[in-house]
Amino acid sequence: MMEETEFWELCLDKFSKKLTNQQINTWIKPLSFKASKNQSTIHAPNQFVLEWVKDRFDKEISLLAKEYLNTENIEYLVTKKGKKKDPLLQATPNKIPKKESLKYNSKRTQ
Repeated sequence: MMEETEFWELCLDKFSKKLTNQQINTWIKPLSFKASKNQSTIHAPNQFVLEWVKDRFDKEISLLAKEYLNTENIEYLVTKKGKKKDPLLQATPNKIPKKESLKYNSKRTQ
């Protein structure tokens, strides 16, 4: 039986022959793969990516998993990585720092 890392690299190699670099970076690189005895899981960062990959590659991934991992059960999950939020998005209106007002000279200098 193949290791999960080797299996996912095999999948990535097959995808790279069918997709452009931009598609790989947009749709495939954000994915992660985990395998256990009877279950394989593909984690996507959001539902849109999950559906795109599942619609296009589920049959191929399932066939490869059956052949190399002895499992046919592929589960697709949305998994949010690191819940770090941008501090500006967390700021409340009263706590947003005020910008210094800028003075503009309306007279042109020549």
